[in-house]
Amino acid sequence: MIRVNHAGEFGAVRIYQGQLAFLRNKKETADKIAHMLAQEEIHFKTFDDMIKDRHVRPTVLSPLWNVAGYALGAGTALLGEKAAMAILPGTTATRPPPTPDLAGTPALYIQSPVES
Repeated sequence: MIRVNHAGEFGAVRIYQGQLAFLRNKKETADKIAHMLAQEEIHFKTFDDMIKDRHVRPTVLSPLWNVAGYALGAGTALLGEKAAMAILPGTTATRPPPTPDLAGTPALYIQSPVES
């Protein structure tokens, strides 16, 4: 589960980065996305540290997710603010519930930034 959460956090970071690249001039939307990006970066760092500490191999699909996540974010941003904002709940809403291998991880890191 750590690998799955790590990949999900990485993907969310890349989606938000792609969106910000094209929506920086839309202040209100950019501020919301930047806030969520900051939360996802914290979440990603937590799972990245867990991956290293527990000697878990990250997903082999990271290079693909790197490009695909950014492209998804950029693509939705190019469709407009509504499309960009519509994808935000989807980046975090499908996270699995906490499992024993996440025991001790603060709930902040395993809940959606949209919920917090």
